[in-house]
Amino acid sequence: MNKQIGAEPLHALTDILETITPARHEQAMRKTVDLLKTESIWLEEMLGAESAAFPFMKKMIEVLDGERVSS
Repeated sequence: MNKQIGAEPLHALTDILETITPARHEQAMRKTVDLLKTESIWLEEMLGAESAAFPFMKKMIEVLDGERVSS
């Protein structure tokens, strides 16, 4: 996997995976949204124009970007 993505996105993904706990769920979600935003151009290129996945991810980013999971 690390041969297909660069060192920086791989580090960000590793950081997210280490953050996914019930107590740090919101922090993991924020990091995930930030990574998706940062890599959105690459994701769009990789998924292609015919894919339904990219429009779904764009909507997910839009909805979660300002969302608060916990109070």
